[in-house]
Amino acid sequence: MIFVLAITAMFVAVSIYFFFKAENLQRETILMKRDVSATKKENKSYVELMATIAQRYEDISKRRFI
Repeated sequence: MIFVLAITAMFVAVSIYFFFKAENLQRETILMKRDVSATKKENKSYVELMATIAQRYEDISKRRFI
């Protein structure tokens, strides 16, 4: 009887440990997804900025050649 209770207690303890471990991993995953999303938005804005700058320099270069 004591053996069965010990195994049950160990199973409950391991289950609780894995539950909290999974919750922690889920929080980390959510934070990483937010970071990736923010990085993608930042990169998109940088690409648009570089395209705008390239367009301006292209216009300036065309004026010089004409």
